[in-house]
Amino acid sequence: FFSADKQAFRGAPGRRGARAALVALSVCVGAVHGVRHDSLMVQIPPRARNCFYEHLEAGDGRTVEVFVARGGRMNINLEIRGPISAEDTDDASVAATELLFSEMVTPLNENAKATESYVHGFEAPSAGTFAVCLDNTFSAVSSKRVQLDVYPSGRRTAERRASDDEKGGEEDMKRVKESLYRLKKGLKKVEQQQLKDRHRLALQSETNRRSHDRMAFGSVVETIVFVLVSIFQVMFVRRWFQGRRGNKAKQWA
Repeated sequence: FFSADKQAFRGAPGRRGARAALVALSVCVGAVHGVRHDSLMVQIPPRARNCFYEHLEAGDGRTVEVFVARGGRMNINLEIRGPISAEDTDDASVAATELLFSEMVTPLNENAKATESYVHGFEAPSAGTFAVCLDNTFSAVSSKRVQLDVYPSGRRTAERRASDDEKGGEEDMKRVKESLYRLKKGLKKVEQQQLKDRHRLALQSETNRRSHDRMAFGSVVETIVFVLVSIFQVMFVRRWFQGRRGNKAKQWA
């Protein structure tokens, strides 16, 4: 959008300050928009696979972030398939499509990333529709609650940003853009730290819940065993006393 702004302002010489202010405002809007990207929280039942589709041109890059918030052993299988036609998005067609990437996401490789998420980047080898699938078919009982985030990255994104830099032209615009890019980077770090804290809290909460469930189950089992042993002791002592009374009655007879 920088080149469009320059064309609009060329017919108004002598208003350099207003032009710089408006360009700064538009860059700021674009920077904030680039930092914010909404995550998708999905519930995946057992023996199920959920796929999300996007059309990409050859060389377009995407970064996929996955975080398992709850369910079972907190693992999910991430698959990337494509290209496929826009009409063939049923399960059978997707399963028959070329598998570009597959890996089991677990808390171990989530913790290895800066945001406590599993992160994977890829570039489209050719134009077409690509599927990002969360596969829970290996689980027979547990459903999974998964946070998914997909946003642009890769070579073409960098080339577009470099093209925008070349079209900037003026020194004041370059300084504004550099400052706002630094602001964007700082906001990105803050966002990543907040996301990391939320994911860590979710992991700790799920671990505490599972530990509490195990302790509660163990307490119930111990209580049942204690009650059964107590009943057995009472019945044994009662029969023992009844036997002694019978023997004494025979002796008196």
